[in-house]
Amino acid sequence: MVVQYPNDLKYSSSSAESVYDQESGTWSAASPGVEQPFIKCRAEMNDKGRLVASNDGTQLEYSYTVYMTKDCPVFNFGQIVEVHNSDGLLIKSSVKKFSRGQLNARLWV
Repeated sequence: MVVQYPNDLKYSSSSAESVYDQESGTWSAASPGVEQPFIKCRAEMNDKGRLVASNDGTQLEYSYTVYMTKDCPVFNFGQIVEVHNSDGLLIKSSVKKFSRGQLNARLWV
């Protein structure tokens, strides 16, 4: 039997970004996000060396495309995610791009 989403995606909710205080000239550190429950997904390796265009138009190299149901949460550029398979951790990487389509959502990590 073929399973559409055999992998699990682990992530933390987005935390606030670092903020620069102009008066004191210092940065305040971002607070860590809250760990969320696993999301079912399917990770496919980028074995052809393809690139993905980022939001600013630069071409980025990625290791995996991760497919999820279209009702998944929004992922931000740079957010750290982990993909697990039945053997354990498959990849831990930052999000290069997120896209929600008509039938599914995709992450490039």
